[in-house]
Parts: sequence; structure tokens; C-alpha cells
Amino acid sequence: MATDGGKAMPDLVAALRECPAGRATSQFDAALAQPEHEARRCELATALRLRGEAWADLIETQLQTGALSDHELDRHRELLSRQLPILECSPALHDALREGALGMRQGLVERATLSPEALLADAEALFVLAPLRSISLNGASVEQARALGRLHQLGRLHHLGMSGRELGDDGVGALIQSPHLRALTTLDLYDVGIGDATLRLLGAQDVLPALRRLSLGETRHSREGLAALLRRPSIAALRELVVDGHWLDDGAIDELAAAPGLELETLTLIHGRIGPALRALASSRVVTKLRRLHLTRGLRDAGATLELLAGLEQLEVLGLTGWPLGHPVVDAVCRPMASSRLVELTLSETGLDDAAARTLAESDIAQLAWLDLSSNAIGNDGAAALARARFAPRLTRLGLEGNQLGSRGAAALVEGTASLVALDLSANPLGDDGARELAAAPALGQVELLMLAGCAIGPAGARALLDSPHLQQAKRIVLDPGAGREVWEELSRRRAGHDPLMHVGVRRWC
Repeated sequence: MATDGGKAMPDLVAALRECPAGRATSQFDAALAQPEHEARRCELATALRLRGEAWADLIETQLQTGALSDHELDRHRELLSRQLPILECSPALHDALREGALGMRQGLVERATLSPEALLADAEALFVLAPLRSISLNGASVEQARALGRLHQLGRLHHLGMSGRELGDDGVGALIQSPHLRALTTLDLYDVGIGDATLRLLGAQDVLPALRRLSLGETRHSREGLAALLRRPSIAALRELVVDGHWLDDGAIDELAAAPGLELETLTLIHGRIGPALRALASSRVVTKLRRLHLTRGLRDAGATLELLAGLEQLEVLGLTGWPLGHPVVDAVCRPMASSRLVELTLSETGLDDAAARTLAESDIAQLAWLDLSSNAIGNDGAAALARARFAPRLTRLGLEGNQLGSRGAAALVEGTASLVALDLSANPLGDDGARELAAAPALGQVELLMLAGCAIGPAGARALLDSPHLQQAKRIVLDPGAGREVWEELSRRRAGHDPLMHVGVRRWC
């Protein structure tokens, strides 16, 4: 059996053969041929139900789960609770899903993470047994890449992810020129040792003509290579771009801003040394339809960054990490036009304090469901202000790790956040008193994930959390070793009946 870093990899063919869906032959073949059509899944579920197969209920409940909003928590839990017993009847498949080697959608496996050796050996069986649309590979050699490019089964893929420096320009080039990848919409390349040659190839008109999402991590290229990619005639079809690397500089941003016809919906820039060129990006056509923006470290010009943020009025998701812009970034985010559509906001390591938290809380932002303000300087008063915000009742995920909240701040915070599913207060000086405040909060009755590592909570506070009648939905509670062995043993017993496929898994600690 193949291994990955000494860890045995699951036998994916054996796992997929456990799926009963293939017993309804004609309907399963139709679902394989048209994996994007929900109607084919419904027809498959009907055929399986007539055969008395419980897998029909799995397909139907996953279809229903996908249509739920973040706020329909009770219905979500009900549907998930019906799926787990069905999956447990197929132990190898269940284990492969739990380990992340396979991924499922609407009752059928569509994603696989595997070695190039396994794909070359088992491609025919894998693609017959499942409507695979996404493959992630690690460590392929140039020769393996050439062989992979000859697999006609790749014509079913919409997503391909590759990592491993052995590939280089020759390996990646051989694979992306495969005639079987013309339907590929998403390409993720991370640390694969590529340079200008691959970027020029990606810029060719006849290479990956359906590409809509491109992720480039740790590449080695020049400005000219990037320009060749961004000047590709079909670049206007690209909707999402992720660039991660220390080579990311003002020259790269200037080339991005000048890309002809490009109108991105999602842009992620990680690391690098980006300065005044963000002004050119702010005034370019590239960002006029931007809905999701993530900027992580590497920003060198506060004024240019704020100018970019000020002009983005369609944003639904904003992530800004690792640049201490302080209060001005909150002012830019909270402008009425800029904030009206936001549903997810991350301002981590951005130098925010209580005053900035109050400004955010007093804004017109009303639709926010995810908020991450970790690694700032927000204290009790800022937490109390956030609890009074218009968006507070809608929040399902809140992160305040690494701030300055004490027990008073924790008590105030949870008063106004009754929809939370995940709460991260790690690395705040809560102590046992803060734990007791959280344990006594009825508003945490929906919480499934509670992160409290580094909060100086001892056995007394941990016991209050475990005994709380309001935290019975919590599938994962993370505390420090100082909470005691007895607490860890009880957490282990509590989570024994829960499955990480259905809920966020519990990180072992002792």
C-alpha cells in the first residue's frame, strides 16, 4: 500500500467499492456522466430506494443539507445525524472520508487526494467507481507527469492540485498540455518548482481553455513571465487568482492591474512586498467586480491599501492579516457602500483596539456571519461593544484569539451572540471566572466548537464548562493541559459518539 511520509494511505478502490450507489447501474452511470446535474442524483436516490438501499437517504439528506443556510442549525444537525449511521455501514469508505483522502458531495465521492503512483495504477477503477471531479497529487516526477497526461480519465476533472518540487517546468508543462484537461476549471500549483516557462505556457491560447481559477504558490519567475500569463487573450475568463510568494512585488501588481479584460471575483495575495502599486490596482478594471479579497502580510503602503479598500463596493468577503493599519482600516471597511454586502470579515493582526471595535460595532454592517479579529488588542469594553452590534445576532463564527478579554468581556460578549456555532477565545486571560461566565451563558446553546487554549483555565473552570447545560452541543472543546487529566478523559468519552465527518474533529490534548 502506498505511503505518505510513513503513514499508510487508504486503499481508495476498496473504499469506493463499498459504496452501494453503484448497485443501481443505469442511474449510477447517468450520475457519473453528468455529475453537475442534481436531477441525476435524485433519480439515483429513487432507484436505490426501490432496491431498499439506505444510501438513498444519504443522497437525499446531503442534497437537503447543501440547500440550508448557516442559520438553519437544528435542521442541519438533524440531517447530519441521519447520515452518519449510513456511512458507518461502509467502514473503509467512512475511514477514507474521515482521513480526508476522499471527499463527498450529494451522496457520491467527487474528490480524491492520492499519490501519482496510485492514480496511474488505479485510474480506470477509480473513475468507474466514482464521479471524481477533483484530484490532488503530491510528489510526482516529470516522467509520472507525462504518463498522467495520457490518462483519458482526466477529461472528467474540473480541479487539479499539484505540489512537489520535482515537477518543475517540464513536469507541469507536460501535464497541463494534456488534451484531456481541456475542461479543467481550477488549477492549484504550490511549490512545484516552476518559473517563466510554465507561466508562458499557461498564457498560450490553447492550454487549459476552460480555466477559471488559478493558484500559484512559491513560483520562481520574472516580471516578464507573469506578463506573458496575464496578457493571454483568454485571461478575461479567469475569475479567481491566488498568488502566494515572496516574489510578489509592485511590478507583479502593475502587471495584474494592466491585464486586458480581466475582471476578477476573488483575489488572494499572500506575502510579498506590495506597496504603492495597489493604487494602480484600485483604479483598474480588474477589481470592479471583486466580491472576495484576501491580503495576507507583505503590505508596505498603508495609504495605498486603504485606497484599494475604499473603492471596493461589491465585497462580500474581506480578509486582511498581518498589517497594523489600526483604526483607519475599520473606517475604510465601515463606509456604508463598502459594508452593505459583507458577510465575512477578517481583520487579524491589524492593530485594532477597543475604539476600533466600537467603530466596527456602531457601523451599518448588518449581514455579517463570520468575524475574525484575532491577534489584536481588544479588551473587555471592545467585546461588550461587539455584542451590541447590528450584526451580532447573525454571527455564526467569531474569532477573538490573542486579544485582552477577561471574564467581564467574555460575559458581555456572549449576551448578544446567540447564533454562534464556533467561538475562539484562545490566548485571552479569561481564567476560571471567565470559564464560569461562558458555562452560564444560554446564548452558547448552539456552539459546536469552543476554543479556549491559553486562557489560564484550571480544573474548576473546565469542570464548569463540561457540566454546563448550555454546551451540550459542543463537539470540540479545546483547553490547556492544566485543566487536568480527568477533564481530558471526559472530553474523550463525550466525543466518542460524534464523528469528524459530520462535525469539526476534536484535537487530542493531554
